Amino acid sequence: MKQLFFSLCFIALFVLGCSNKFQDLESHYYKGNYYEAAKSAIEGMRSDELRPKIETFIKDYGETMVAKAMEKGEGYMAQPGKEASIKYFQALIPVLKEMEGQSFDIPKLPDWIEQAESYLEKATAKYIRVHYKRGVSAFEKRLYRKSIGHFDRVEVYYADYKDSRSYTRDARRKARREISLTPFFKPADPISQMVTDTITHLFTGNQDNGTLKLPLVIRGINIPRQFTNEVYQSLGRQSSKYLHFSIDDQSENIDH
Repeated sequence: MKQLFFSLCFIALFVLGCSNKFQDLESHYYKGNYYEAAKSAIEGMRSDELRPKIETFIKDYGETMVAKAMEKGEGYMAQPGKEASIKYFQALIPVLKEMEGQSFDIPKLPDWIEQAESYLEKATAKYIRVHYKRGVSAFEKRLYRKSIGHFDRVEVYYADYKDSRSYTRDARRKARREISLTPFFKPADPISQMVTDTITHLFTGNQDNGTLKLPLVIRGINIPRQFTNEVYQSLGRQSSKYLHFSIDDQSENIDH
């Protein structure tokens, strides 16, 4: 009896879900969400009960629905530096093909699919060209980290576009900053040695020194914490009464 009850509940939920798909189709269509409307139509067609309703709706509005979905993608293509058009057509094309596979009554559907595939190819090519150009421009301005971001975007869609890999390799090398921080005090007495060993541990993780103390507190000051705070503050201004800065001569127009 319990099994029959659960079976009936499952069937009821399935029927309710299918009926909602037609409502979703109408709702998405009239709100201008044409891609979502097409997905709801595909899912609703799996129901024998809903199929006649959806077929009638598609016959009346299917051509407009697909045309409007394509127009939305064309709008995204006006933003060549963004991935929106690529992602949109990557999602739309399988939906259109599924509609074709289910024999939706949309006469121009094969043409729409061909056009969507052409749009995807054009959008991807333009995206690659734009970010390659921006990457080269940033590299020439010595904005190496920024150039890497653009070349990484190129790499997603074209693994070895022109000399993008060479640019990326050079940019990563040039963007590397070598900074050494040396306390002004000279390690002579035991307390100074403990401070030095503790600070060394912060950078290297080395715990072999016999004088290493964690935590190291002198006169109420937590040395590791105080040193870390001092480093963060001093890096911004590259000056400190406690630390000596030595920065490599690699020139890059970035905020240190």
